[in-house]
Amino acid sequence: GPGALFWMWVTGLLGMATKYAEALLSVRFRVTDEDGKMSGGPMYFLSRGITARGLGRGLGAAFALFAAIAAFLIGGVLAFDPERLASNVARGGSMPFWALFAIFFPAVTGFTQGISMSGDLKDAGKSLPLGTFLAVGISIVVYFLSAVIFSAALPQSVLRGDYTAMNRVAVFGFLITAGVIAATLSSAMA
Repeated sequence: GPGALFWMWVTGLLGMATKYAEALLSVRFRVTDEDGKMSGGPMYFLSRGITARGLGRGLGAAFALFAAIAAFLIGGVLAFDPERLASNVARGGSMPFWALFAIFFPAVTGFTQGISMSGDLKDAGKSLPLGTFLAVGISIVVYFLSAVIFSAALPQSVLRGDYTAMNRVAVFGFLITAGVIAATLSSAMA
C-alpha cells in the first residue's frame, strides 16, 4: 500500500545519503602509494579521519572484522544444508581441551583490550559491566551461529582437518584473512 511506498522512499533516501557520505569521506581520506595507485574506503577514513586516541584505527579494524563475519555468515546461509547439519550433529564427537581453548582465547583477548581502554570512558563503572556483558553475549551468538553454519555447510571430515575451512564457506574468503589480521592487530594495540 501507500505506507510501504513511503518507507521505500525513506529507505532509499537514507541509503543514498549514506553512500554519498561514504564516497565523500573515501575521496577525502584516500592514500596514494609509490606507484600512484589510490586506495580509499571505510578502513581508510576511519583510521585517518578519527584521530582521537587511536579510536579510528580500532574502528577500522572492527570494520574489517565485521565484514569478515558478514562474509562468512552470508556464505554459510547460501551453503546451508539441513541434512548435512543433522548428519554432523548425529555423529557427535569430542574435542580436546586445547582446541577449544584456542577458539575461546581470541575472544578473551578482545575483551581485555576493550577493558584496557576504560580510561577514555566518562563513567567507567557503568560502561565496563555493560560493555563486558554485551561483548560476551555477542560472542556467544557469533560462536553459536558459526558452529551451526559450519555444521550445515561442510562435512565433519573437513571441519576436523582443514583449519582454513571458514574461507571455503565465506562469500569472499579473503575477508576472513583480513578479519583475522585485524583482530590480531587490534589485540596487539592494547
